[in-house]
Amino acid sequence: MKKKILITTFALITALALGAGGDTNTASASTDDKTVSVAEKTDPEKTDSASETSVVEPEPEPEAAPAPAIPEGYEEVEVESEYYGVKVSFAGLNDGRFVEREDKVNQANLKLGKTDIDVKYISDSEWRNKDYLTYSFQIYPDDGSRLERDLKDGIAIEDSAYTAYLTDEIEENKCKVVFMTDENSYIDGRMRVEVDMVAYKGFMSAEDFKAAAETFIDTLTIELVPDNLLNDQNGDFASYSGVYTVPAKLTIAGKELDNVWTIDGKRARAMVSFTADDGDEIVIMEEGKNVPKYVSSRYDDADHYRQVQFGDWYGICDMDTSYGNMCAEYTIVFEKDGDNETNMTFSVTKGTKSEYSSQQLR
Repeated sequence: MKKKILITTFALITALALGAGGDTNTASASTDDKTVSVAEKTDPEKTDSASETSVVEPEPEPEAAPAPAIPEGYEEVEVESEYYGVKVSFAGLNDGRFVEREDKVNQANLKLGKTDIDVKYISDSEWRNKDYLTYSFQIYPDDGSRLERDLKDGIAIEDSAYTAYLTDEIEENKCKVVFMTDENSYIDGRMRVEVDMVAYKGFMSAEDFKAAAETFIDTLTIELVPDNLLNDQNGDFASYSGVYTVPAKLTIAGKELDNVWTIDGKRARAMVSFTADDGDEIVIMEEGKNVPKYVSSRYDDADHYRQVQFGDWYGICDMDTSYGNMCAEYTIVFEKDGDNETNMTFSVTKGTKSEYSSQQLR
């Protein structure tokens, strides 16, 4: 069963009472610069009408832009990130030079909250790694913090329906293009679709490849759908590792707090924040699976890590003050099999960035 993104909606209701005084024959109300007025006529010599009403019709909803047409020699292809609730469609080249299409999802990366999908057109079923055309997708959320730099370093696609750019010129058999949805279109960030398009060298002419790449860019569409696998049936958040489920509500120091999704860097993370008794802002954020930092190999490194215990699980804590606030990053081991660990990391941050001077942090 697909789940719903947690959305917090604030409703503001304002009641306006109009008092009657002085001339009671005319009343008016104005909304969005459009006026609806009711005038009562009490002079029979001026008009026989008892009332006169002007009604402003609501403006029609703008129609959604039609999907780009699929040119001859191409087919419509759809890839989907069920985890994030994102569908991407585009025109894939299929003009008779291929005998098979293979769609492959990187299952290992799904466990890390990443969606990597290869759409591969194959010219020879026996020699599958020769004479092919591949569209390799990475789909993930992005806070947009590096967008300005990326646009400066890349080649902006001015006529795209999205913020889009090529990382370099289209070469004879490869190109890399990035599409990003609008600001705050996905939780509090954007959705990023990064695509590497590669043809087997020498299989297609440079002109054919460029035409296929430009058609791909012109026809790509991104749809954000409410169904996703971020939340379980209870509204709790499934962590990247799949080992620990972050509850939708937490009770800290006697306060019941709402956990929310936030986009931090290039990941969707569960986060809860509250103000401590001393006035400091405390943020607890689930960081997902910590693959490169194996706890066991650093457990006895007392100079850098503090040993911690959470119930039946052990772990380490790494303190950091590099952002001008205090951050404790905890990595907890849930299971251990030889050198392999199943672990999860979360951070507890005190104070906002740059709140403390270096002297205060010391």
